[in-house]
Amino acid sequence: MQRILTSFALIFLLAACQETLTAEVTRFNTLSSQLQGKSFAILPDKDQADNSQFRLVSRLVAQALQSYGLRVQGQPLAPGQPLAADLDLVAQIHYGDADSPAAGTDKPDPPPYGWPEWYSPPPSVWDDSDQGLETTTPLYRRYLAVDIFDAKAWRQGKRHWLFEGRAVSQSAIASIDEVMPYLVRALFKSFPGSNGQTISVTIPINKKGAE
Repeated sequence: MQRILTSFALIFLLAACQETLTAEVTRFNTLSSQLQGKSFAILPDKDQADNSQFRLVSRLVAQALQSYGLRVQGQPLAPGQPLAADLDLVAQIHYGDADSPAAGTDKPDPPPYGWPEWYSPPPSVWDDSDQGLETTTPLYRRYLAVDIFDAKAWRQGKRHWLFEGRAVSQSAIASIDEVMPYLVRALFKSFPGSNGQTISVTIPINKKGAE
């Protein structure tokens, strides 16, 4: 009986926690405010070209840029592929693990009136120092970087940055595919953003998918 009641208490605590993902977002830009109608093409990092994960991320980035009135032109470019003469912008994508998983500790707060008398947490998770539950889970740091270049300068062999954005998150979500939609949303919130500022952006996690 006690084991059942303990399970109910744990379920109650987990359900009460608001699930979100927070990303640290840094952006630099010299983009014109007149972005409406400008064309862009997606370019992968040379080590991430032509795989299913890149296709997912490139689609999400393209959708984010289109939501601000830009026009995607064709399929993502292959590294070294010449640009179309009428292309305005090149959006280059990088993403991945920021470092190896780190051990993290989640400590749900006890109920406001204390634990029920019948509830005795298992010794393995009971922390007498702060009377809370302590569970250790790996935390994964992931990043998404998007650089936007002037296509005219690119065709001339020059790299003229118009936008440089980075979003980094740390969460217990092991799948990078599940994290990427949230990083895209964080990076492109209020695009192009304030120049040279780092902000924290919190996105609610949708268990049915971020899109």
